[in-house]
Amino acid sequence: MIARPSKVYDFTAFARRQPTSPPPGDRLDAQLANHADAITAVQVAVERLAQTAPTIDVKALADEIKRDAAAELDELRQQALNAKGVIDEARLELARIQAHADRAREAADRAEARLAAAVQQAVAAPTQAPTPHEPTLPTPLLYVGAGGPYAGDAAGATATSADYAQVAIEWAEHMPDTIPGNVLAINAISGDHWSSRWWANRSANAFGMLAWWYMGAWAGPPPSTPLTPTGQPIPDGAMYFDTGLGKMLVWNGSTWVSLAQGPAMATSSSLYYLATAGQTVFPLSVADRFGRTFAFNQTATEGLHGLVNGVRLEPTIDFTVDTVASTVTFARGLAVNSIVTFDILTPTSQLIPGGSVNTMLLSPIAPNGTTTTFALSVAATGADISVTKNEQLLVSVDGVQQQPGSAYNASGTLIFFAEAPAANANIFIVWFGPPGP
Repeated sequence: MIARPSKVYDFTAFARRQPTSPPPGDRLDAQLANHADAITAVQVAVERLAQTAPTIDVKALADEIKRDAAAELDELRQQALNAKGVIDEARLELARIQAHADRAREAADRAEARLAAAVQQAVAAPTQAPTPHEPTLPTPLLYVGAGGPYAGDAAGATATSADYAQVAIEWAEHMPDTIPGNVLAINAISGDHWSSRWWANRSANAFGMLAWWYMGAWAGPPPSTPLTPTGQPIPDGAMYFDTGLGKMLVWNGSTWVSLAQGPAMATSSSLYYLATAGQTVFPLSVADRFGRTFAFNQTATEGLHGLVNGVRLEPTIDFTVDTVASTVTFARGLAVNSIVTFDILTPTSQLIPGGSVNTMLLSPIAPNGTTTTFALSVAATGADISVTKNEQLLVSVDGVQQQPGSAYNASGTLIFFAEAPAANANIFIVWFGPPGP
């Protein structure tokens, strides 16, 4: 017997259960595989019939198969349309829920106003007894049964108004934590909520003091704190932007100085190359592994760090940089597939305001395997340096950056290694000194 196509999976039921999820791909594949198997079985049967009974109307049989397949496809299309209808109904339901929430908030505002009016009337005639009247239905702005069993009389309406007024008070004033859930229950609101006062205090704590210390933009030093009476002393740490100098200044208690530690990135970009066997020259105008290129700025030339397989190399010794041609040349040919990384550094003039630090390469030291103390000087001029703390030096031994205070200490013109560097160690040192002239 020839197997006919059958429904493998109910896509309409799936769409009702999970209206926002796409139909499962494995079920679609199974349904299509079922149809394909049925069609294949029919084709095989037709071929056999053609061989044994050539008088069979093959065209009519093929037309029937096509009609069956078309019917199955129409059913699949209808299931897809049904799923879309379920999704549309879910969206409408979400919109109705949002509208109910908006009406609840409006009801709270009106209830607070009614309570205020009732209080005023009670103060104006405290001894006047309430006039009996016939019960009335609850206001349509409230949900059915609001106010309990007394919703239809003055007592029920007053109680409901009081509830909504309390909700309004909590939204405005509750501190210091989230609004209690039982307070918001009358509005059917769930989740964690904070009052307007809570948010106001949080905003003041986060930004208020910053607004006090920052004095704004001035063409020159401000005479006093702008937010206080004239002549009020400027507090230590106050800041302002000098429009003439184009930078931030901070008050240290006696004078205005540059804001040295401004936010800035040292590495502006990185390029990655795979070396060929013996390669020494790397033109940065050639796209790297990620399609990036680089050309040095001839006005404010960027710095460059070179690394091979993660080991940082020493400038001028291990490689040289031609900033005009934007090429890097290594002193020795590299092994095939070595990973070469070039970190492009932001120019000092852009990295820190006012040139508050001066970066200088120091003269090479000559380790012998036993000496731990070495004198330091500037490589370009031979001038002595004056180190005031360990962190002013960047020390690299065989490509590994050393930890200040642990691997070495420095003071004045001397550096003291915790362990004597090996005689063949490759060492270079950079000094982050005071501003230059």
